Amino acid sequence: MNIYDANLVATIFQHYGFEKSTNIHESEFIILQTCSVRKHAEDRIRNKLVHYTALKKKKPDLKIILSGCLAQHKAIELAKEFQEIDLIVGTGEYLKIKNFLENRCNKKINIELDDKIDYSDLYSEQFYSDSNAYIPIMRGCNNFCSYCIVPYLRGRERSRKPQDIINEINKLNPNKFKEITLLGQNVNSYMYGNIDFPELLRLIDENTDFKRIRFLTSHPKDISIRLIEQIAKLNSLCEHIHLPVQSGSNKILKLMNRNYTRESYIEKIRLAKEIIDKVSLSTDIIVGFPGEDEDDFKETLELLDIVGFEDAFMYKYSKREGTAAALIEETLTEEEKVKRLNKLIKYQLGISNKVLHNRIGDIMEVLIEGRSKKNENEFLGRSRENIMVVFPSNNKLKMYDICNVKITGVSGKTLRGELI
Repeated sequence: MNIYDANLVATIFQHYGFEKSTNIHESEFIILQTCSVRKHAEDRIRNKLVHYTALKKKKPDLKIILSGCLAQHKAIELAKEFQEIDLIVGTGEYLKIKNFLENRCNKKINIELDDKIDYSDLYSEQFYSDSNAYIPIMRGCNNFCSYCIVPYLRGRERSRKPQDIINEINKLNPNKFKEITLLGQNVNSYMYGNIDFPELLRLIDENTDFKRIRFLTSHPKDISIRLIEQIAKLNSLCEHIHLPVQSGSNKILKLMNRNYTRESYIEKIRLAKEIIDKVSLSTDIIVGFPGEDEDDFKETLELLDIVGFEDAFMYKYSKREGTAAALIEETLTEEEKVKRLNKLIKYQLGISNKVLHNRIGDIMEVLIEGRSKKNENEFLGRSRENIMVVFPSNNKLKMYDICNVKITGVSGKTLRGELI
């Protein structure tokens, strides 16, 4: 979503005759598109602001714009701390950049959340650097997971018109883009009139020509049998589901306000494996949540064994001001959280290795994304199952071609194969 929003901002500047700069010292504007999901992202932006505001003191004509989630979350604080910032725009105020460029904006801080704003007319494919285009189908979130700041920064859920989404996809150049990723804080809860997410996928499949459609992110409480059946049935939908579980403990899931149980999650995974041939699964996990004890952590490890994820994004709990979880007393030290995280990562790597070895002998459709870092004579590509595959290159294939590869081995989290 941040990549998409950054492209929106770049497109606004393009409309006013600006070009993307390759040299920061020659730039007239510096725009920081920010994230606030974890403290690490906030710390990085603060470090960049120290550097860029120092640069502005040497070059007074330089303009600094802060946009996105952190701008929404801590606008007043950052405006006081870094007075050299010229404009702050939150997640619903990107159009204020147009006013600023036309010298019609007299407010430094712009953080109103207008649920009716749509940026469809601003979309541009120019600033994408690879073959995957991101298309938001909705914005905002109604879930209020106790650890998450997103609903407060992006507002309530609002879904886009199906035809606007289809039109945006059809504007894309099929020679440049091979994959579309549909975006939403919770795509499963998409609803426009009587059109829900499974129906939207059917409409996209029927009315666009792209053969590889992905989506991020799904909430386990909302994933339905109809959605699972659509993935199995529609040729354009890739056989991969990213389904954040966050914890394997019912006690912790309740504290997180996730509104599903360990048992219901496992049952939906069972159905996905039963209905979708060769489906691959990935997830997000948080360790060290307030109140997590050894038994809770053990249940998370056990869930990894039961499900068999190909991949997992694993983090230690990061306290975010303004969330319900921030009011819960932490029960683990940073050292204990890091220790559990390292154990979790090692455990999941072992599971990933076993699951990937089960892919040996499979024939996969692979989209070439580049060259192997270890060997220039090998291509690196992504399968429909969202698994990286390395295989010998030849003179007939080029970047972003799609080819069939037979899997012959595993190297870390990457499959190795040979061209069919």
